Amino acid sequence: MGNLVFNEAALHFLLEDEDGPVGRDLRRRAEKITDLVRANATKILEQMDPGVVQFEISSGDDGLQAVIGVEGTGRWSTYLAAKEEREAVIFAPALAAGLDQ
Repeated sequence: MGNLVFNEAALHFLLEDEDGPVGRDLRRRAEKITDLVRANATKILEQMDPGVVQFEISSGDDGLQAVIGVEGTGRWSTYLAAKEEREAVIFAPALAAGLDQ
């Protein structure tokens, strides 16, 4: 049996760095899902700034993650959240389509 030596720096870049291959793929998917959310909520977003639908990528104890959501509070963002909870027609289809690509 031989010894197996891991290059910790390379593994960190590969799996946990936003600029590594996993981070770039996560960003690509988050951008796609965010675009799909905006498309699914076009009529609602006419009343808002489409930029309120945003994503953020972070790295923590659980590794890289993307959070996609509505920035801010107010009548329209509350409406958007309630509509999604009630009908699942904005975020859920975007998530399904975006993760499938």
